[in-house]
Amino acid sequence: EMDKDFEAAKELAKKILSGQNNTVEAILLGSIAKDTFELLARNPPLNLSAGIMASGLSKRMICPQSKLCLMYSGKPLLAYVLKLFTAFNFSSRVLIYKEEEFLELCKHYPIHALYNKDAALGQIQALKLGVLNSPPFICHHVFPRGSTPSKLKIPFKLFWKLFLLHPDKIILPTCNKVPQSPVIFPASFRKDLLSLSGDMGGRNIIKDHPSDVLSIEFEEATQFMDVDTFEDYYPLLSHDLQFHKRIVIVRGGGDFASAVIHKLWRCGFLVVVLELPNPTSIRRKVSFSEAVYDGSATVEGAQAIFLKNDPLLSDAQKLHFIYETSKNNHIPLLLIQISVYCLF
Repeated sequence: EMDKDFEAAKELAKKILSGQNNTVEAILLGSIAKDTFELLARNPPLNLSAGIMASGLSKRMICPQSKLCLMYSGKPLLAYVLKLFTAFNFSSRVLIYKEEEFLELCKHYPIHALYNKDAALGQIQALKLGVLNSPPFICHHVFPRGSTPSKLKIPFKLFWKLFLLHPDKIILPTCNKVPQSPVIFPASFRKDLLSLSGDMGGRNIIKDHPSDVLSIEFEEATQFMDVDTFEDYYPLLSHDLQFHKRIVIVRGGGDFASAVIHKLWRCGFLVVVLELPNPTSIRRKVSFSEAVYDGSATVEGAQAIFLKNDPLLSDAQKLHFIYETSKNNHIPLLLIQISVYCLF
């Protein structure tokens, strides 16, 4: 009976919200007996905007491309965040970008893109762009916070409920009392956000206004994980089922092995080749092992790319090499001394 009463109340709330001649924007349903509550909102959406900051320099990610371009399950990390922000009914969504490829990606989502010409000056410039191009309330997302796709379930529904109940508060998620992102700043802090300098983001505002902060403690830190280094990215690839379900490791890249490698490659498998520092293949022109000497080797349309045995490379960087090489439909080849097995 309790469930029926709650469902009946929900249906009544929906009828009220769908009415043409009322000013009710949202109804918060609660049940003490069920120990739960649910937010129902009408269109237009709540006056809450999202600023997605994607113009960082990725200084800690030693990589020729932006970390937001790194792939996971066939898509760049940025795509997962754009999809997430599209799924929620923000009044506006702004992507602050630096790379042109982000603009192309953004065209697939109902998100307004703004180029950050001052990206080199730090994340504050991106934050200010987001504030200037947003309605009164801004939810600033220090991208790519929460960019672990397998756990990308940032609880915006809970944020919305708290936003309705406490529209004058800074809503700050924490894990083990450590501040996370995104953070909701009410309109009263608009001038404070625009006056920020340096590269501290909104942390100074939070520090200077402790009485205006409403903290929410979360147990699962992976909801807010920031892919900031290869060591952060490594666990993603280690759990990427699309990446792992078709991996074949072949020891040796001589002529006979190259025939097997080529067949597996043509069938769509991700082939990783392990070779000796000084391969002794006889039919060298049809052996992928030649990549050890020349940097790459092509056999009937398939190209193997060699990763030199650099002792400074971490396991995460080796795994990234394998991922990026295979993404371009090439065959990654590493020295057999490199412990590739521990990567998977």
